[in-house]
Amino acid sequence: MSKGQLTLPPNAEPLLPSQNRTAINHHIETNIDSLSGVHSAEAGRLFDRANMNSLELQNRFDVDPVLVADYLRVREDDTLALHPIVCQVVKEEHHDQLLDDLVRTYHDRLIQESGTSRSLEPVPGFPEPALDGLNEGIDLSHRRPEFAINAVEDMDCDGRDIRPATDYPIQAHDIFADLRKKGVVTNLAKSGCEACGHKAGHKLATQLRSEEYTVHGYAGIAASAHPERPLISVQGFDGSSWGSVDVVDLVLDRAREHSFQSDIKVQKAGVLKQ
Repeated sequence: MSKGQLTLPPNAEPLLPSQNRTAINHHIETNIDSLSGVHSAEAGRLFDRANMNSLELQNRFDVDPVLVADYLRVREDDTLALHPIVCQVVKEEHHDQLLDDLVRTYHDRLIQESGTSRSLEPVPGFPEPALDGLNEGIDLSHRRPEFAINAVEDMDCDGRDIRPATDYPIQAHDIFADLRKKGVVTNLAKSGCEACGHKAGHKLATQLRSEEYTVHGYAGIAASAHPERPLISVQGFDGSSWGSVDVVDLVLDRAREHSFQSDIKVQKAGVLKQ
């Protein structure tokens, strides 16, 4: 669990509690034993954050329960994902299973009436896109954290101008999640410069292949890149059926889906081999 300050990436909606107060069977606390990576400490921290946002943004002076739907959000491409604040609190090894658990728990807890399930409905005047998405059965977006490089240290750069990943728009986080799902190693502000990010990406790709994963390439934004003008640096790997152009095409496709603009630089994997 993250112990540091919780920071909302640009363009992301805040974590807010549902106003379905009477839906006790959908409360996080009611279902905590069924949610991967969520224990009393995590649930308490997210409850406090959600209700702090509610107090500040909606001028409310009481607190609301947090429902399983409140841990979710709808992305630009109309898919369901974990809320970024939830991702900061829950250990990343649980992220993909937690997404599945939340969706399953929501549907399992629907009230049965006359042989059919009665979905929760948003309170009038209080839109809840994630709740609508759950009711409509839209697709899920898993994060595949095993394809993200770890923070790079002492690899050809001194780490000047390092910025945290949360400085970058939520669209960048979503694009990289989509790339990982397709077998592309990613780096979102985990390296101080492009070169050390590429080296770390090549190293992780080698490790993943030894574990029988299919890896097609690398895409990264170095932590020295300005959040408003992030340069996505891309490479293909020898031995993959994809080339660098295929990785670029995938990045461009996902960027369009998430309404994200950035320059792209391509490097050959071969020059980075040890």
